Amino acid sequence: MPGASLRPLAGRTVLVTRAREQQSGLAEAIRRLGGEVWDFPTIAIADPEDWGPVDAALARLESFAWLVFTSQNGVHQFFKRLDHLRGPGAVLPPHLRIAAVGRATAAALARYGLEPAVVPREYRGSELAPALAPHLRPGDRVLLAQARDPAGDVAGDLRRLGAEVTQVAVYRTVPAAGDPEPLRAALAAGRIDYATFTSPSTVRNFLLALPDGVRLLAPVTVACIGPSTAAAAREAGVRVDLVPPEATAEGLAAALAAHAAQGDGQRRVSSPNSANGQSPG
Repeated sequence: MPGASLRPLAGRTVLVTRAREQQSGLAEAIRRLGGEVWDFPTIAIADPEDWGPVDAALARLESFAWLVFTSQNGVHQFFKRLDHLRGPGAVLPPHLRIAAVGRATAAALARYGLEPAVVPREYRGSELAPALAPHLRPGDRVLLAQARDPAGDVAGDLRRLGAEVTQVAVYRTVPAAGDPEPLRAALAAGRIDYATFTSPSTVRNFLLALPDGVRLLAPVTVACIGPSTAAAAREAGVRVDLVPPEATAEGLAAALAAHAAQGDGQRRVSSPNSANGQSPG
């Protein structure tokens, strides 16, 4: 049927666990594809406990050659603080070049009228240093604005290239789960077809909110946005079924749609491999 090909997620319910501030892109993509969204944010974006290191870096912003962002949250938090200190519409030094991980991060920069000079072809923090290597000179000063507890060691990778890196936490993720009981009941009743996780912290906080989450997810098709999130899920004992080739909200929604279109989106029966995080078959 033509309608089914345009709305492959019709009749499917997708659990979205990312922060409410980040949900719109993924939720909209799921709804465009015909799916129902079960909104259960497990994290929220919060200011760092101490803005002091950020403020000190911003006071000497002109001394940096590169400004590096690894997420859209980092972009928004950085410019929120810059506007607070220097006034609305504050501009960056003209010589300062920007590198960003991922399409969503580049899109966040575009909202401030900025275009990154370097975006890795693969949307992973580990790809940033190789992408920057041809552009960095030994001793270049790099300001890295990211989360308090970053998933990877971007700072270390850049230092190994000879850069002088100032790493500042412009935000932190905190648990934000609401009442888990309606979701627990829906999972137990088999009313959730897909569960999506978009960062290691969404996995951890989901399981904090639902300690029996590994068991509850066993018949659900689990999709993780990228390798680091998938690794965190598997380490926690969650079977991972889908990891899109492009680590974006659009890529994640497309992977769900492709899976459903193949007729594999029906609720799955837990396999003997579930306990060690391997996908059956």
